[in-house]
Amino acid sequence: MSLRVMVRLPSLSKTAPPLSTAVFLVVMSGCTTSFETKPEGTNSTDDAFQTDTRDETDSGRRTDSDTGVDTDTPPDSNSGTSVDTDTPPDSGSETAVETDAPSNSDSGTGVDSDTPSNSDVDSDTLGERCVLTGTTAGASSKYDTWNNPDNWEGGIIPSGTRAAVVAATIAASVDNDATQSYSGGLLLEEGASLTIGFTALCAANANALGTGPITLREGSVIVGRAGLKGYDFFQGIVLEGDATIWAGQSTANHWTVDTFSGGIRGAGELTYNGVLGAWFVFNTANPSWTGGFQTGDPQGQLHNVEARADGCFGTGHVSINNNCTLVIASGLSDTIDDAAALTLNGAQSSGEAGKLVLNSSETVGALFIDDVQQPAGQYTNSQSWLSGDGTLTVLTGP
Repeated sequence: MSLRVMVRLPSLSKTAPPLSTAVFLVVMSGCTTSFETKPEGTNSTDDAFQTDTRDETDSGRRTDSDTGVDTDTPPDSNSGTSVDTDTPPDSGSETAVETDAPSNSDSGTGVDSDTPSNSDVDSDTLGERCVLTGTTAGASSKYDTWNNPDNWEGGIIPSGTRAAVVAATIAASVDNDATQSYSGGLLLEEGASLTIGFTALCAANANALGTGPITLREGSVIVGRAGLKGYDFFQGIVLEGDATIWAGQSTANHWTVDTFSGGIRGAGELTYNGVLGAWFVFNTANPSWTGGFQTGDPQGQLHNVEARADGCFGTGHVSINNNCTLVIASGLSDTIDDAAALTLNGAQSSGEAGKLVLNSSETVGALFIDDVQQPAGQYTNSQSWLSGDGTLTVLTGP
């Protein structure tokens, strides 16, 4: 008896060309079943954004060399709590990936039929999944768990059109110049973390982020260390929950620029943890991002955020917290949604003239300074916390 079934699958990769028809034969008790699959069309990716460099004038500027030697304290995998620099982040329990995610295998299609379709997320369209559930360091470095096949279900490290999934609560780290890239997307499950580089300035460390969309679930963390020295997130960020990106923790990350040319979308809030002299630059409009943005200062170091595109903060709130300054570039008019609140808490970055630098005028729904709501009205550089030629219009007050 022969049964022929046509199954249409989404593309395995955002960048992969259409594949030719593939036929899988399954022989079961004398019954031959033929499955014929045809992938849908592919999407193009954005070109990488070339970041610019800055000459900072901060009087407290450090002169650490860019040797890549890690002198700052790394975080616990899921919080800003510091740990011994010679000890990898707390691995947490080796909890397997959620049960509705299929295990990786060479013969599986990797299509997660149990994941609901959601136009605002990409985790349901990942390529063939390689799932990281272990935390044992590999032979190359005590900080490299990514390149140890024993940590991956089926022993398969992501490459080619495959996708990478870091299972819930797992603290993964990469520190290996042989790290392979892949195009199927990266998913960090709830409470998972991925630390890019520890002691080695290996450009290949960034390959662990892949070239497909990066999906972050609740409590997940990406930590930039010596292996992520100024980076453009060209892949695009999908926030399925509140997540955190560290600009860096190594001295190699000081005075670097991170950008987001791939855009951000989703309902999660993004927290940016700054490092000395670093700039976090939002350079695309993000109309599908609703969760809001805030800065964090777990290391007590001066840093900056810059808005270079209208709509770059999506429709959510914006909170600029201690030791950080927000700079809005010239030629813009609406980087923050008019219904959103802007909060300015704590000290400014001493390299700038104010907590808020307006090179363009801006309108917000409400303004809070040190968590106290301010009156509606217009604010200019006559305020001690505001510099630049722009005017801040606040629509509502207490």
